Amino acid sequence: MKRAVIFLFFLLAPNTVFSAEPVYFADASLKAAVQERLGISDPNADDMLALTTLSAANRGISDLTGIDHAENLTYLDLSQNEIIDISLVSDLTNLTYLYLSYNEIIDISPVSGLPNLTYLRLDWNQIVDISPVADLPSLTYLRLGGNEIIDISPVAGLTNLVLIQA
Repeated sequence: MKRAVIFLFFLLAPNTVFSAEPVYFADASLKAAVQERLGISDPNADDMLALTTLSAANRGISDLTGIDHAENLTYLDLSQNEIIDISLVSDLTNLTYLYLSYNEIIDISPVSGLPNLTYLRLDWNQIVDISPVADLPSLTYLRLGGNEIIDISPVAGLTNLVLIQA
């Protein structure tokens, strides 16, 4: 019995150590915003689960590495930054509010996998193709102004939209 307990300890110990490892943030400004919101330094994956809202506007953020660990985020404001790649946002399926205005985003395909999204601001980016928003049936608010959009027909099927600004 003693051997079984010791064996289980060593079997489970690496997983415990692994979860205590700090999440890697490639962008120091994003890390600082997360640390401020959580009130701790060097958050690990378990700590990131406590993050439900994050406002990190106008901080010069360009890399979202690490944000994908915040699986319980419902509100995310990353407006007025230098973001180009939003692919990691696709892991944040609990998001209801996403504010990405005034960045350098071209490809918005990662938002298509966010089924709970009701509020989406993508104004003042470099977006041409908005077809990924067609996969967001819960969307009620959409801002797209200041982009290079040619075809707005993808929003035609969004019957819950209350406000659209293109």
